[in-house]
Amino acid sequence: MFKPHGGSRGSWLILALTGAGFAIVAALFASWTARKAGGDDVFITYVYARSFATGHGLTWPGSSALGTSSPFLALVLGSLSALTGFEVPQLGNAVSWFAIAAASTGLFALGRAEGWPWAGWAAGLLWLVAAPSHLLLGNEILPAIAAVIWAFHERARGRLASAGALLALAAMFRAETGLAAPILGSLELSRADLPGSFRRIARIARVSILVAGVWLGALYALTGHVVPATFAAKRAQAESTLGLWPRTRGWIQAVTTPDLVFPARRRSWWWPLALAAGVAVGVGVRRRRREVVASLAPQRLAAAGGARRREEANETTTDSCAPLPVSALALIAWGAGHLVLVLALGVSFYGWYAAPLRFAQLLLPTLALAAIDLPRLWLRRGWMIASGAALAAVALATRSDLHLLRTISGDQRRPAYARVAALAERYPPGTRIAAWEVGFLGWHSARPVVDLLGLVSDRASLDAVRHADLRQNLDRLRGDLLMTTLDANALWKATTAEPRRFLADFRLDQLMLSPAPPIAVYRRARMAPRGEVAIDLLASIAASDPAANLGWHRTAGIGLLSLALARGEQMQIRLAPGPRRALLAQLTTVWRKGRIQVRVETGGIVGGSIEKLEADGWTRFATMVPESETGATLTFSCLRGKGCLIGQPYLSQPYLDPPDEPAPQRPRRHPQGKGEWPAKRVWRP
Repeated sequence: MFKPHGGSRGSWLILALTGAGFAIVAALFASWTARKAGGDDVFITYVYARSFATGHGLTWPGSSALGTSSPFLALVLGSLSALTGFEVPQLGNAVSWFAIAAASTGLFALGRAEGWPWAGWAAGLLWLVAAPSHLLLGNEILPAIAAVIWAFHERARGRLASAGALLALAAMFRAETGLAAPILGSLELSRADLPGSFRRIARIARVSILVAGVWLGALYALTGHVVPATFAAKRAQAESTLGLWPRTRGWIQAVTTPDLVFPARRRSWWWPLALAAGVAVGVGVRRRRREVVASLAPQRLAAAGGARRREEANETTTDSCAPLPVSALALIAWGAGHLVLVLALGVSFYGWYAAPLRFAQLLLPTLALAAIDLPRLWLRRGWMIASGAALAAVALATRSDLHLLRTISGDQRRPAYARVAALAERYPPGTRIAAWEVGFLGWHSARPVVDLLGLVSDRASLDAVRHADLRQNLDRLRGDLLMTTLDANALWKATTAEPRRFLADFRLDQLMLSPAPPIAVYRRARMAPRGEVAIDLLASIAASDPAANLGWHRTAGIGLLSLALARGEQMQIRLAPGPRRALLAQLTTVWRKGRIQVRVETGGIVGGSIEKLEADGWTRFATMVPESETGATLTFSCLRGKGCLIGQPYLSQPYLDPPDEPAPQRPRRHPQGKGEWPAKRVWRP
């Protein structure tokens, strides 16, 4: 067992001042991110936390599934929200920064306990200011990492019960972080005193099992579940024929790109510092091994007399050597082992699964500051100065991370999904919104949200996810509105299935191509339109012309349901009588350049325009269809190119102007003199 170092009042004062410094900096950073931290999956946990805070338990509205990977974090945030009145996202941001500051302080404390304080301080500073922790705000992995670090510190101080409780706390935040328990327990093994080793390990295990058991019992009482539904859902994603969640690609990338830990990838000091750390630790291990072997000579063992005296002699000899960062090496092993464990679970890869590995990759190069057993003092000092200068360069390079942290506007999906939630409020209460990303939508929506991937919706079929048949889940969950992100190729196709069949049941209700991400909202055909779209012309074409070439086309990262016309082909659509409305469509060509003519005939008056098309983007077309008591005729004619594509053509509601109109321009006069038409606008991301 490791012999504790330092317990004086001055030692605790240094630790307290360092922790206070980390906390102050973390509080500053928390103020920067208070309103913009957290991704879509984080907000799933926030919805459960809000439900708990409002007295509805750990539930997703309209579902009994436990669809959060961290019900404990949801319970903590929900309780804090109920007690303080603060919003859950603000509390989630505060808890994340508290966990980052606690982990940074824990690294410094652990380094002091084992004799590598400078390395511990450097690791704590980098964890505080570098991007790997900033990318995890709101995620339960941050408090889990902090709990693991402090568990190792408590073990180094000899407080085994506290270490066991902290290991259980880490697993309560994130179950697979419990892998740290056997790694920490292995540090207690001693060949000189195996019975004593097993007693110490058993003490850690008893406390861990007791604390975790109490939590699991409470969780079962609250929800009727112990294992969250996310586990089975993410295994189904990994097994899906969609190919969006490969089992190996994400893991391989996580292992092969350690330079992502530090900013400025091309100038990264990771490799030389990691090599220096390996040399420093290797030299220390070799020298210690020699001294330990010498101390365990048979005559000295006989003189020691008894197992306890042998252990004391071993500890005395060990303390005379330069201290090794054994807990740091164990934490690095935990980071690598955690990735292997999650890979073995067969779940789909998400970036935060690699968080312990990123933490280990950040911790490893700082061990170059651990005292190295060089023969002369000036060599040791030179080594420390060189390593410190390299780490200082890394720390200074994090200025770009901090600038991004301060200026970034947050996940762009959140305001976009909030607009969809606002649209849904035009429909009656109980209208269900179906989507494959439900965190932001569930947080902002006053209407029930159902999940096509089965993370939070207990009625979703995971076999449908495996077989890439999300249309089946759309029908099973009785989605009234469907929100689709148009840059998700495979998911969009899996949801629409056969376009003609899809358009028989759904109508376009809203099309939002900017700002990012591009979104389309569909409604059931039986529902009266309340969005921007009054008449979905593609659905009209699908119903009236079985020979129309309807399909799905993707260009410039955006996929739209489209009507394809060959060169020289035209499509004519008869419009019913109605008020003045906007006609909108997205146009492109199959290959290189193309040209399409759009004509509108109303009451004997013909107007139109010829649009030049490029294959590398969608050209936004907008014009007005005049009020008519006899109806109008709309004609699309492909004049040039290998083919023309008309994406999502529709007529807007009478009270809506065309969205995102460009600034007023000099109008273009139709070549035939039949009227003036607005300048075209080409939309490219």
